[in-house]
Amino acid sequence: MISVSGLSRTYGLPGLRTGWVYGAPQVAEACAERTFLTSIASSVLCEALACPAPDRHEDYVRAHHRLCTPGSGLVGRRAACHPDAVRVVPPQGTPLRLDTTANR
Repeated sequence: MISVSGLSRTYGLPGLRTGWVYGAPQVAEACAERTFLTSIASSVLCEALACPAPDRHEDYVRAHHRLCTPGSGLVGRRAACHPDAVRVVPPQGTPLRLDTTANR
């Protein structure tokens, strides 16, 4: 089994273009050896800035909710006005879930 993730969507840090792979050591090593095939802008600075992010996961989730909840509530309210034409499907499997019923 292998798991791949990154900072772009999970932490809202797309500019860092940094991610990781977790799995059997031989699989992870093979992926690392082929990084040059998939990455053109990875830098030591981006990796240094990215390293603390997983330790501050809850801070990023709170900031995401603070910034996005008002807008997602607006989307939910507008969609509720047109139930035959629009249906909001909240994302699944992401740590950055939004409440589209906020501020109703």
